[in-house]
Amino acid sequence: MAFLLFTQQGCKPCEMAKRLLMEKKMRYKEIDIKLHPEFTRKSNIKSTPTLICYDNSNEIQRFVGPRGIQKL
Repeated sequence: MAFLLFTQQGCKPCEMAKRLLMEKKMRYKEIDIKLHPEFTRKSNIKSTPTLICYDNSNEIQRFVGPRGIQKL
């Protein structure tokens, strides 16, 4: 399973989400939406932070905001 976390600079909820994932010892790839706008658009990201869980390249779940990520 792979995890992608979509964030942006200066986003306090994004920092909170990263701390939550570190506490849970989860490995993830961080994607800055400003640096990767095309991939962000293709991934249909509407707000940050957004964590997407993939299994064999298929999206299986999406969590938006630090509260959503806390549910993991």
